[in-house]
Amino acid sequence: MKNEKTKETGITTQEYLDTSLAKFNPIQSKIKKLEEDYLPMEIAGVNDIEGYNAVDIARKDVKKYRTTVEGIRKQEVADALKFQKSVNTEAKRITEMLTPIEEHLIAEQRKIQKQKEEIETEKKRLHALKIQQRTKDLIEAGMIFTGVSYIYLEIEVLPIEIESWTDVDFNAKLAEVDSAYNDEQDRLAIIEQQRKEEEEKQQAEQQKEIKRLAEIAKENEKERLRLLKIKEDQDKKNEKERLRLLKIKEDQDKKNEKERLRLLKIKEDQDKEKAELLKLKKEHDDRIKAEKEKIEKAAKIRQTLLEMIGISLELGELIAMTDEDWVKYYGLKKDEYNVYQDKLRVEEEKKEAKIKADAEAEKIRLEKEEADFKAEQLKIEAAKIEAMKPDKEKLRTFAEFISKIKTPDVTSPEAEDVILNVITAKTRMEDYIMKFVNG
Repeated sequence: MKNEKTKETGITTQEYLDTSLAKFNPIQSKIKKLEEDYLPMEIAGVNDIEGYNAVDIARKDVKKYRTTVEGIRKQEVADALKFQKSVNTEAKRITEMLTPIEEHLIAEQRKIQKQKEEIETEKKRLHALKIQQRTKDLIEAGMIFTGVSYIYLEIEVLPIEIESWTDVDFNAKLAEVDSAYNDEQDRLAIIEQQRKEEEEKQQAEQQKEIKRLAEIAKENEKERLRLLKIKEDQDKKNEKERLRLLKIKEDQDKKNEKERLRLLKIKEDQDKEKAELLKLKKEHDDRIKAEKEKIEKAAKIRQTLLEMIGISLELGELIAMTDEDWVKYYGLKKDEYNVYQDKLRVEEEKKEAKIKADAEAEKIRLEKEEADFKAEQLKIEAAKIEAMKPDKEKLRTFAEFISKIKTPDVTSPEAEDVILNVITAKTRMEDYIMKFVNG
């Protein structure tokens, strides 16, 4: 767009653009202050209610500026779109007037161009037929195409020469090839005669060799019979040795069967111990699940109370609250209920965040179940290795195994609660086992 004055306002486009952009200046001048005030802010954890509320107020303040910028942008863009639509409409009208003239001129040029192309195509077709005929004549004269050129003996013809030669030059080359072909056929006839004479001489020598080989074959047969007698004697010795080794194998099989039965007994004992360990794990899991359900039930009651006054809060945050924090939080939110309609859109955003958090918590739960399963497999393998040790030593090793289980790093409050409960359960299990071992 050129920097010219518009008809409506009497100002230049650049002046109009500068005026529009200047509307953002009041907000831009405050960004540095917002960065200094809000970027250092952090929430210490799920129990930092004061820090959480301060961050929430700061977020709403920044959002107010962002929505103001969006309002300015929509207003300014609407004016620009109106100008653009007017220019496009006028350009389309003029273009529709010019198009029939341009299309007529293009049609005239294409007609002549098509005639030129037809003449050129016919010239190329006749030239190709001529090259094809010359190539056929060379091949019939005995020449072979190597992929690069046509060759016969010492004569070579390049494809570019076939195209560029005059008829006189090509006919001269073709006569040269015919003459060379006839000379080569005479030379090959002499060679064939010499080959036949040499072949007859070789046949006579072969008959003499056949008689000599027959004598050698007779001697070889005598030697074969002698070696056959030696082999029969060796086979008798081998059979005797085979029977001896078979007896040794039978004795070893009896020993192996006895050892197999012993190992089977050990495996049965290990399977019984594995079943006992699985039973203990199930009892432990049931206790953890019952405690978790109790906590979640209380949190859901609180969540229902909040929903009745239009407040949506994640279960993880409610679980993390002490009774005192809950009473304060519920009283505060109940007082804020009268302004619920103004905060409806904010609550919708919270609900979306809750869905994402629940999905993340479910993902973490599945990952924990997978980790627990792998840990259980490791525990079973450890139990197999420790099968022959005294009970207290086994329990000591089991306690050390539990203490070495690492928990994953997580970020959501719900997942942190899960990890905290797991660590507490681990500590209790270790204390209980070591109390029995050292008692």
